[in-house]
Amino acid sequence: MNAPWRHWSPRHRLLAVAAAGFALLFLGFGVDWRFRDWPTQGHLTAEAKRLKGFHRELASLEKDARTRQRRIAELRRLAEPLWRKQDKNAAVEVQNGLEDAARRSGVTLQNVGAARTGRISDNLSSVDLSLRVAGSMRDVAKFLAELERRQPAFTWASCTVRPDNPREPQGVTVDGRLQAILLSPEAVPFLADPTDRKGGTP
Repeated sequence: MNAPWRHWSPRHRLLAVAAAGFALLFLGFGVDWRFRDWPTQGHLTAEAKRLKGFHRELASLEKDARTRQRRIAELRRLAEPLWRKQDKNAAVEVQNGLEDAARRSGVTLQNVGAARTGRISDNLSSVDLSLRVAGSMRDVAKFLAELERRQPAFTWASCTVRPDNPREPQGVTVDGRLQAILLSPEAVPFLADPTDRKGGTP
């Protein structure tokens, strides 16, 4: 049995060869493209290694974030007794706090010296007030307790309690120097509780 192509004309044979060549060419490109896109074992191993690296980096970042949050919480706790220095009238605010404590306790502020300010560090400063307070033992005890419980806090730099009259005491007199520690306005936002809409302002 003779093959059909033996009876083709030279022109038909040339067209058939050309068509077969183009078919093989397109098939070769298609197979090559598909093989390049198939995930090989090497590709899978490299991708798994890359994902493990991302997981390690993410775990490290989460650990650092938790450490920072713990440090900020500790600093916030330590900063609770501090006054917030929001403006240049901080010394006036401190003196007003002292006068309020005396008024609530029923003692008399016989003398309050001029406020003295000092720098402790970049973010901390102090206001010192010298004072003399007179009253009954009970009222003076209330005054001292009032200062002790106040937030922001007062700290005694020096304090002397003595009877007002050594022979016939009717009350007591307190001579001392109070100190208030102020936090700078730049440091306040870093220590503000995010749940506090007022931004930590007392």
